[in-house]
Amino acid sequence: MYAEKNDKALEYYLKAKEIKLKLRNNEFTVAIANLNIGNVYKNLKNYDEAYKYYMLALPEIEKSQTKNALATIYNNIGAIFLFRKQCNEALNYYLKAEKFADLYLQPYTRAVLMQNIGECYVCLNKPQQAFSYLDKGLQIAIDKGILHVQKNIYNVLCDYYIVKGNYHKAYLYREKFDIVKDSLFNSENAEKIEELQTKYETEKKVKENLLLTEQIRKTELVTQRQKSISKILFIIVIFATFASILL
Repeated sequence: MYAEKNDKALEYYLKAKEIKLKLRNNEFTVAIANLNIGNVYKNLKNYDEAYKYYMLALPEIEKSQTKNALATIYNNIGAIFLFRKQCNEALNYYLKAEKFADLYLQPYTRAVLMQNIGECYVCLNKPQQAFSYLDKGLQIAIDKGILHVQKNIYNVLCDYYIVKGNYHKAYLYREKFDIVKDSLFNSENAEKIEELQTKYETEKKVKENLLLTEQIRKTELVTQRQKSISKILFIIVIFATFASILL
């Protein structure tokens, strides 16, 4: 799944679930398997299947009160509802996830969670709460250098002010959006260049090693040939000596 090979991830998670179902007193680990399967379907943008597996996992995870699992599943169910534009339902789950966010969610996920809660409040026409959460998400994103989230929040704010007819503020956020977008583009390009450089250096090293191996092989062949010639000459000398003695 981390390698973004979601089809293979799904195959192995389903196999894992089959094994877990055969074990006794294993309800929580089965629930975690369902959570993982739901995550893969979410990555595949198959939100209906993702929701189905999240709902299978939720009762047992809530029963266990395992905080990091609760934070993850509430956040991901919220994302499903937000995708469906069901803002009240999404907000309900996002606010449940927020209770565990500081301790159990990574900075990137926390920043996205704050952004999503802000978007829900925008959807529900509650600007004061929306700005509060968007600001929290933006602060995390700026502190941690998370450009994707910065860009998305500026875009949300720009769209909000366009709808409200405040084009001056919309323009200011659009400027910020463009600056971050350019930084993100340059950052991604730098990563691509670094990746290409690494591949080039690796291929260069492989070629150098192949060349060195070939040179060593040739040297060994020459040495072996010289040894063979020496042996032949030695044998000739021995035969010649015996022939001389016999004569």
